[in-house]
Amino acid sequence: MLYPTVASDISFNATAWADASKTSSFELGKEYVVTPEYEVMAPLAFGEDANIVYTENLDGWNDDIDDFDLKEGGYVELTANIENRVPVYLNVEAKPVGVNGEDLSGEVSVEVVGEVAASSNGVEAVVSPLKVKLTPKKGALKKLDGLKLVVSGSAKSVASGVAVTGIPLNARTHTLVARDIKVKVVGTLVADLN
Repeated sequence: MLYPTVASDISFNATAWADASKTSSFELGKEYVVTPEYEVMAPLAFGEDANIVYTENLDGWNDDIDDFDLKEGGYVELTANIENRVPVYLNVEAKPVGVNGEDLSGEVSVEVVGEVAASSNGVEAVVSPLKVKLTPKKGALKKLDGLKLVVSGSAKSVASGVAVTGIPLNARTHTLVARDIKVKVVGTLVADLN
């Protein structure tokens, strides 16, 4: 599950008013304790042009794959079904990173296919297929340590232009779950066990 960070401070302007239907009287010279009551309800909801970006590193792979290589034309494909109860469309970009965090885009191509559809009401889940294909050049698999994921969430679909707006976000009921995760290697895998 992805948990984006929300700012700890949010600034806003507010207009305060008193309940004019209630009256009170004060007697001069007496001491009173006045206890004000405040209620603030500020649900956050995406507007049509709203966008939030979440970045996550999935690394630490190199210890498991540094003895392997793929012959020319081989690739690794990851597929998953993403169950989304969030009223936000999600698009994923991925960049390959090496052991020291270096960008390996010149040596490993990464293709991400599929937009994660938004829940239209924030209650019913929508399931979207997502596919990530990694195609390394010769010898590049030994350098690969993982992926840097950039997930952008927006109210409007990049694919269809349809927008979901005005649904307050809720951390308890809005969930994102990856199911049926499969990884397959296509082509010839070469192991160097020396």
